[in-house]
Amino acid sequence: MTVVVVGAGIGGLAAAYHARKRGLQVVLVEASDRLGGVIRTSVEDGCTLEHGPDSLVSVKPGGLELVRELGLEPRLIGVPE
Repeated sequence: MTVVVVGAGIGGLAAAYHARKRGLQVVLVEASDRLGGVIRTSVEDGCTLEHGPDSLVSVKPGGLELVRELGLEPRLIGVPE
C-alpha cells in the first residue's frame, strides 16, 4: 500500500517515518524547495541561528522517543526553563 503525505515539515516527516516503519510505501509531497517546514538553520554575521517550532521534544507526545529511534539524542541541545 502507498500513502501520500502532504507537507514535509516535522509533522509530515514524522508521519512518513512511522508509515515506513509499518511497511508502507510513502510519497512525500512538499510545495517548497526544502524539507523541514519552519525548521531551518541560518548563519548571520558568523552566528548560527536555529529557527523553528516552539519546541520539539519535551512537550510533544512521543517526541523524545522519536528522537531516540532516529539516533539523534546525542545532538539535542537543552534550553533552560
